[in-house]
Amino acid sequence: MASPAARPRFTDLFVIRPVLAVVISLVLIIGGLKAATAIPVLEFPQIESSSLVISTAYVGAPASVVQGFVTEPIERVASTVPGADYIDSTTTAGFSTVTVWLKLNEDSTAALAELSSRLSQIRYELPAGAEDPAVTVQRADRSGALFYLDVITGDFPRAAVTDYLERHVTPLMGAIDGVQRALVEPGRNPAMRVWIDPAKMAAFDISAQEVRAALLANNVIATIGTSENRLQRLNLIANTTLQTVGDFERLVLRERDGALLYLRDIARVELGEEEGEVNARYSQQDALYLSIWPVPGANEIAIGDDLYTVLDRINPTLPDGLRIRIAYDGTLYMRDAIREIFTTLVETIVLVGIVVLALMGSVRTALVPLVAIPISLLGAVAAITLAGFSLNLLTILAIVLSVGLVVDDAIVVVENVSRYMREGKTRIQAALASSRQLLAPIVGMTITLAVVYAPIGFLSGLTGVLFREFAFTLAVAVLISGVVAITLSPIMSAWANPEGGREGHMTRRVNARFDALHRRYGALLARVLDWRAQVLAAGLFFSLLMVPFYLFSQKELAPIEDQSSINIVVDAPSSASLEYTNDYMYDVIATVLGIPGVRYVWQVVQSSGAFGGIIFVHPSQRDQSVQELLPQVFARVAEVTGLRVFPILFPALPSAGQFDVEMVVQSSESPEQMKRYADQLLEAAHAS
Repeated sequence: MASPAARPRFTDLFVIRPVLAVVISLVLIIGGLKAATAIPVLEFPQIESSSLVISTAYVGAPASVVQGFVTEPIERVASTVPGADYIDSTTTAGFSTVTVWLKLNEDSTAALAELSSRLSQIRYELPAGAEDPAVTVQRADRSGALFYLDVITGDFPRAAVTDYLERHVTPLMGAIDGVQRALVEPGRNPAMRVWIDPAKMAAFDISAQEVRAALLANNVIATIGTSENRLQRLNLIANTTLQTVGDFERLVLRERDGALLYLRDIARVELGEEEGEVNARYSQQDALYLSIWPVPGANEIAIGDDLYTVLDRINPTLPDGLRIRIAYDGTLYMRDAIREIFTTLVETIVLVGIVVLALMGSVRTALVPLVAIPISLLGAVAAITLAGFSLNLLTILAIVLSVGLVVDDAIVVVENVSRYMREGKTRIQAALASSRQLLAPIVGMTITLAVVYAPIGFLSGLTGVLFREFAFTLAVAVLISGVVAITLSPIMSAWANPEGGREGHMTRRVNARFDALHRRYGALLARVLDWRAQVLAAGLFFSLLMVPFYLFSQKELAPIEDQSSINIVVDAPSSASLEYTNDYMYDVIATVLGIPGVRYVWQVVQSSGAFGGIIFVHPSQRDQSVQELLPQVFARVAEVTGLRVFPILFPALPSAGQFDVEMVVQSSESPEQMKRYADQLLEAAHAS
């Protein structure tokens, strides 16, 4: 029976026609370089984790009425939407918010269309005074925007700045590739404010309804027809819009016995702004924010680069006193992390190269496994791009880990070719014999390594979605290294090794050391085999140590990184107004700013509460990490009265929740009775 080295194989083609092997490698290199310029760069793999938020206003109705006549009918139809995981709702006086949380990787566009259709079917069930439900799609894994830009307004009124930004700035930022929307938060559009004096209204015997009717009747634009002659045609428009304070003051409300009653007789008119429900703050100053929201799966680092370029172009054109600066940049940590992991990749390649060179003793032979590294890695980048994956922390980590794996096959090939050439075979004969003999072992090794990582990609839930790209990248890099070892490495090894076994001095020294190590290992193995029972007992003992080590080790999905920021979630009393929450935020921020290392605090304030972020100096400029600072922040904000403040860290991996543990109290009892149960749970939690 012929030996494996003598039987012809399909791999002979790559030795006899080396151009084919070179072309395959060039295709992998060019495809990888092309993919590297187009692949999106994200912090984590893209996750389709969305929620549908249904907002319905019913002005003037108490919470119990809104709950029964608005929230419950909407909940009923929302629960039937395909792909809905669970539903929660918040009902306050005059407003209902129902949130439909979709299952992981559920198509939010299809769910939105289905929900809108079902809401239209129950519109007749809602009270006549309720507004139409408004549905918005939110990313469950990103509750905030990617960027918040602080607008320094100077002496300009907020309404004027809002109008200017919406006309001249947000269109430019919304046009950045990958940006879903750019919003002014909290914008206030200009509005004419009419402050009615009740005493004067009573004196003139006029009601608010009459004033409203007069405003509606005398502030319209209507087309009344056209006028046409032989030469031209004109459109006729009745324009009774009121535009200035004087126009409103001269508005006639009523005529009685020849006497005219003007709006200025019973009211004070001024140009102001719309009444808003949100305020923005930068530390202790009122602010305006521009929020930049990315399209899911967009290259967030590229968005940041373009945004900084647009800002540099916009700021010089703004009116004097108006300036835009970055308040929160969600890509800073991402940039640092990716920069660090790329540095690690370079260090890994250098270390692997040094080890390979030292153990092979020849620069020429070391080039064979070293060339396999860029080909395998670039091929993996091309493959993950074709699969629709992104370049993120997990895929780059997989590439780093694969560096030590992709050289194994090439090292085996070059050593085997070198052995055949020392036996007197020519270059082509040695390459053919080696490729034939190692085909089955290389295929077996490659598939085994790939199969080891493949099960990670079949995990379910959030873990499976996140680590699927990691496992696929690692497996593909190993598979491509096997292809390189079968196609390019044999013929390259034949030309890299000296013919006839005429190796250099360093190579002979390295081989002599390996021969000595081989003899010593054989002698040691022979002695160990005389103590088989003892060796098996020791192996079993150390294997069983895995159980206590696992039970007593700390467990977490991923470690929390220091991102130089701590988020704050603020809860206000249910009956609080926007002014109440805004006033008490001064005490919260004054307490936080006293913590060493705090640069500033950005906040978005609503009547029901607030959220924001405490931005610290770089970790190199402080002695404590944010993990160590978190208890200090919690202790300080706990002393503030009027609001409940919860400082939280960014999650290690994207998730829909804000806290490590969240519980839901469900009961058929009234909210007042459920509140008592919730308080008991909180007391028990604090006592534990």
